Amino acid sequence: MIKTLTRGDFSDEFYKMGRGNQFTHDALTALFEYYEELDPMYDLDVIEICCDWSEYNSIYELDTEYGYGIDELKENTTVIDLPLGHYLVQNF
Repeated sequence: MIKTLTRGDFSDEFYKMGRGNQFTHDALTALFEYYEELDPMYDLDVIEICCDWSEYNSIYELDTEYGYGIDELKENTTVIDLPLGHYLVQNF
């Protein structure tokens, strides 16, 4: 059985799993859009997403974590620019 999720449903699933504070609202919206575009039939696994992605609050925080610039990081993994200078990075 397949259940189609809206953006709100997607976010609610994170709260149901105790992961509601893992990402900001903007990050959850971006993740919903990412997976919707990647595969509209994507089987949601909240824990997998939480392990696969990290959100950074600034370019400084991102540079400190990885040790090189945003352009080089984008060559190695998926980076999603978020409002307010935040970033989502697919862990690698």
